[in-house]
Amino acid sequence: MKRRFRPCDRCGRRARSLARMHDWNVIVEFGIVTGLLCPDCQTAEENLEAEVNHATLDYTVIGGRLAGRPKGVGR
Repeated sequence: MKRRFRPCDRCGRRARSLARMHDWNVIVEFGIVTGLLCPDCQTAEENLEAEVNHATLDYTVIGGRLAGRPKGVGR
């Protein structure tokens, strides 16, 4: 059975594989992933925010919710 990925919240496009989702952004509210944005639908501000978060935060799941903490803290 072929896996179907959740579509982009703005245009409805779906990624064809997990490997092709490296530049997609997730929309997170209160630690819960509520949506996805494909690269074509991301604004410059959303893309910049994602790059800053990637460079400065480590992510983990705590109690079923996504949580970020500054990189290098708690090691």
